[in-house]
Amino acid sequence: MTENRSVLIVDDDPQIRGSIERMLGASGHCVQSVADGASALATATADGQPALLILDRMLPDTDGVELLEHLRARGVRSPAIIITAHPTLDTAIEALGMQAPHYLRKPFRAEELLAAVEAALGKARHGSGEAGYLWEALRERHGFDHVMSRNAAVQRAYAAAARVARTPAPVLIEGATGTGKDFLARAIHYMSDRAERLFVPVNCGSLPDQLLTSELFGHEKGAFTSATQSKKGICEVADGGTLFLDEIGEMSMESQVKLLRFTQDLSFTRLGGTKPIEVDVRLICATNQDLQAAVREGRFREDLYYRL
Repeated sequence: MTENRSVLIVDDDPQIRGSIERMLGASGHCVQSVADGASALATATADGQPALLILDRMLPDTDGVELLEHLRARGVRSPAIIITAHPTLDTAIEALGMQAPHYLRKPFRAEELLAAVEAALGKARHGSGEAGYLWEALRERHGFDHVMSRNAAVQRAYAAAARVARTPAPVLIEGATGTGKDFLARAIHYMSDRAERLFVPVNCGSLPDQLLTSELFGHEKGAFTSATQSKKGICEVADGGTLFLDEIGEMSMESQVKLLRFTQDLSFTRLGGTKPIEVDVRLICATNQDLQAAVREGRFREDLYYRL
């Protein structure tokens, strides 16, 4: 069986292209190189998919990560390596989301390039999924040692998190107790544009209904017997940041109705108050339950499930 060892290099610097061509050619790879994104799109779609893409971060007509996004949209699933003289965590995360787990800083040594190429091709052959820079970047910047997992399902989950982190969309995380749902929620927060703002968690299963409502939305002075002063709710505290609702499947139907109203326009009224309050929060929810089954059984609102 003939192994596909074709490599497409996209870099506008002829010296870099020539250097990579020599390195890979000497190790038995069939190399083709182009200088811009338009040529790469034409080559990758017209001549079939290469075994590997090597893309410069800065190209004359596009950005390397954006080019990879266009290639993915056209069905090109080849593993990719991003090369750049100015690496950043944000770029690495974006690249990971486009299935480019390898990220090399210029200038690089021949052995570094060859190791990255063999690793990328090995992952593609054995289906080990997206790994690479994300784990190291999160560990170094945020102390996320717990994401250094070899488990393919965990790696896929964090790769998916990288894709959605920069969007404003709400996120629902389902998984058994002890599988690290809260860690994943924090990773999404730290990979988002809200990373410098608050991450506010609340366990919905540990609070009775009235107390949960007060915790989420706050209360005005005199709203109930012990309310001797007004208090901001967690939704207000998290304004500009991320609100993490853990064990959302434990919510009562009454609390679900209130949460549904909140998700519609991110506004609420404090308990005992009359003035609507609007906030800007990213909502992440987690549960150890099968919410689709809960919807079928009438234990969880279908409209709220699809809203989340």
